[in-house]
Amino acid sequence: MEGRRLGLPLFLLVYVSLEARDFGRDADALELVVRANVAFTERPLGPDRSDYHGTLEQIADDVVKTRRVGATEIFFDLWAAHPQVDSVDDWLTRMEQLRDTAGAS
Repeated sequence: MEGRRLGLPLFLLVYVSLEARDFGRDADALELVVRANVAFTERPLGPDRSDYHGTLEQIADDVVKTRRVGATEIFFDLWAAHPQVDSVDDWLTRMEQLRDTAGAS
């Protein structure tokens, strides 16, 4: 949901849940999976930044917010971070840093 604020997935999940119930589906079985198009920066971005764009700390805050929204899974797409992250080792290092920073939040 690049370019969208984290409140939108919650709204969409509620809407889809209501629609699912209308069609006789188990709305409680629905899961919210968020795709995070990550772009790292050295300096913090302003309040109008896209979710998952910014410093490691800003992105970690987005992870925490996404958990609060009720996401059952976050898929991190680091292609937007290229060329800052351009090898498998770089990707794994960034993900470990993000895990450690978001886990502390």
